[in-house]
Amino acid sequence: MAVWGLVTGAFSPFFNVYFSQHFRMPVERIGAVFSVSQFSQVLAILAAPVVYRKFGLVAGIVYMQLATALALAGLAVLPRGFGSRGNVCRIHVISVDE
Repeated sequence: MAVWGLVTGAFSPFFNVYFSQHFRMPVERIGAVFSVSQFSQVLAILAAPVVYRKFGLVAGIVYMQLATALALAGLAVLPRGFGSRGNVCRIHVISVDE
């Protein structure tokens, strides 16, 4: 568990560079993507106790892991760039300059 935390904590600061270089995303869109990602993580964390109470601890863990696997499988089957450049949904960030 400590190794997982170390690896993910050390890799996270470089995601913005990856998105910028690989997907050619502007900084505003990268920030919006990260915000949506963090918000979805908060929703999953808040939903976990409800799922555990309803299905029990072991079944709840299984269902949460299956939901994660389905989400990752969905990302894996999307074509490269599908959604990253706003093809599926556009994330608009309104700046103060506009």
